[in-house]
Amino acid sequence: MPPAQENVSKYPKTLGILALMAYFLLFTFATKPASTPDAQASVNAHQIPWLRMIIPDIVVSEWAEQSWDRVSLVDRLPIFLGSLLLLAAVLLIGRACLRCVKCKELNRLEIVVLSFGVGTLGLTLFTFMLGALGMLKIWWLYLIPISLAGWVECVVPNGILRAAHSQRFLPCPSERRSLGVWIGLGLIAIIVAGAMLPPWEFDVREYHLQVPKEWFQYGGIQYLPHNTYAAMPLGAELICVVPMAWAQLFTESDAWWHGALIGKTFLAYYALFAALGCWAINARLGNKVSATAAAVLLLSCPWVGYISMTGLNEMALGFYLVAAIMAIYWLQRSSDDSRLKIGLVGLLVGAAASVKYTGVVFAVIPIAIWILIQCRARAFPAILIFAVGAAISFSPWLIKNLIHTGNPVYPLLGSLFNSSEQTAAQVTQWNNAHQVPESDSLLESMTELFLTGSRNSPLLMGCLLIAIVVYRQRRDLLPYFLILLYGILIWWFATHHLQRFVVPLLPLFAILAGLGFEVAIRGYTAWRKGLLVGLFLYGVMYLGAGMETDSRLLVRLETIRTGPVLPEQDTTTFRVHRFLNQQLGHDGRVVLVADAEPFDLQMQVDYNSCFDSSILADWLSDQDPEQQRRLLQDKQVDYVYVSWEELQRYRSSYGYDERVTPDWIQQLVQTGVLMEVSDLEIESQSGQLFRPAPPANLH
Repeated sequence: MPPAQENVSKYPKTLGILALMAYFLLFTFATKPASTPDAQASVNAHQIPWLRMIIPDIVVSEWAEQSWDRVSLVDRLPIFLGSLLLLAAVLLIGRACLRCVKCKELNRLEIVVLSFGVGTLGLTLFTFMLGALGMLKIWWLYLIPISLAGWVECVVPNGILRAAHSQRFLPCPSERRSLGVWIGLGLIAIIVAGAMLPPWEFDVREYHLQVPKEWFQYGGIQYLPHNTYAAMPLGAELICVVPMAWAQLFTESDAWWHGALIGKTFLAYYALFAALGCWAINARLGNKVSATAAAVLLLSCPWVGYISMTGLNEMALGFYLVAAIMAIYWLQRSSDDSRLKIGLVGLLVGAAASVKYTGVVFAVIPIAIWILIQCRARAFPAILIFAVGAAISFSPWLIKNLIHTGNPVYPLLGSLFNSSEQTAAQVTQWNNAHQVPESDSLLESMTELFLTGSRNSPLLMGCLLIAIVVYRQRRDLLPYFLILLYGILIWWFATHHLQRFVVPLLPLFAILAGLGFEVAIRGYTAWRKGLLVGLFLYGVMYLGAGMETDSRLLVRLETIRTGPVLPEQDTTTFRVHRFLNQQLGHDGRVVLVADAEPFDLQMQVDYNSCFDSSILADWLSDQDPEQQRRLLQDKQVDYVYVSWEELQRYRSSYGYDERVTPDWIQQLVQTGVLMEVSDLEIESQSGQLFRPAPPANLH
């Protein structure tokens, strides 16, 4: 009897089901209720998706924003097809690159997953090179790596573009008919539908999509002194520039907009391929049931859908971590090309670091230790090859920062690396904003992480706990347990405790949870199918019913962008931005104060993040009113928008340029430098829109 089976047999057959149901009941009822607006009833976030199942007609009507006149699916077609075209390109490039290594030990699914990772990284590095050369807008240059990959796949004997092998990337018919596949497709359909919507999440509009937009408009990768976050590695988001360049073939002025939506949709595919990676790994660690469970548990987790639908990048980091583990298993099974496979592992974890700096601690360090243990007989050459691979994918971002700022990890470690782009006060501001909170409760944070968090899965952590109990002595699972323990410790002791920072570890949670799920329902086929369907319904009701996401899945994209917008879907920032786009279009110039999410604005925009000096204050400080009026006239500024609600939020958290105060803005109004605009109806405590007054000699 295998050790795993022997360990499982120690427990009563029904214990797993009972433990899973106990966790589910705790998950559903132990969370603190949130009162409804009328205060007549109270429910918690974990109960709402189940309650929404009672009113599916209302959920569907919310997709149309209560009016079928606002519905359009045709406008999604170019976005969806563009994302599929980009996906096909990276798969082609990735498969051609993998020809350098013999793949005889890999099955079809593993080849597809690794092809996605290598291909996406390859096209991103090529785009980075074009950006460094100032050639981002030359659309046909992106066809070079695609054409080379296509040529390789046409000439090699088993190339995927040869007629005899055209089905090589597709699952076998039996896999396509399985319940897990259909559930996974349903979940990814909801996620992709949400990903095609215009961005609404703050960080995405501030830099995840805003920085690629600015680089594309400049034509190259430049230092942006007004946006500190632009110095972060953007290895996931940079690929958005490719469809921006291609979109120029159809529209010149809005190429950045359509390209960004295609890129945002493509970012959602990281969740799909992370799930496929979990499936592939669990198929080897366990069986088809645990493989299916791992993929469904991951895709149905609201955190995964939320990240993927909003355009954030944590799932990209999580995918590359899973892909690196797949490459390690490939290394363990193979007898040749070990150096290339070690280099591939390094390449993939370097790609994780190129997505977020946290990839260094969550992926590079633990995987490097794994490689050292795996190759301990030849540790030095192995770690050297690993480092070279990681440097290929990560070092371009470090070199860029070193050239632009003098600090390779800007804006981190500002106290260690002196940079002319950061004052001592800004270094202190950054460090204070990102320090480890001393007042947080470890018990409350862990309870939120494993049970009460509103974006948690109803079964994922419960299945994980079962796996820990049953499989704690399996040596092949020890690396997963240790990486998760290490990751949680790093999250608690070295970050500012945002739950989002744990999302890259969710694929590893899902791998172990899939094994726990299989143990819990072993011998209960009906339970297995019922729980998988339940996970599907929970995920759909959470992600598709506006639970912390945008539920307008069927509303016309242009309506979402330009209006009219229903009052409950509107915010002051969106209202101001729509007004500015209507007044100026692609012409004119706007200055934003405390509003750092200018992504949807079409005209020239001057803005700054909270960690940078206020552009308006830099321009107007230490000048008399006439000079201030003259300067704004010379710069051809049409509007100045001050977001008081954002300024107040910054003052109570991250901080903001001390020169910007209500008294200072009021002084500019009283001295005739700025004139408030009355055409736009917004609450003055939320924000104020101004027009610059002309100089005295132009009156």
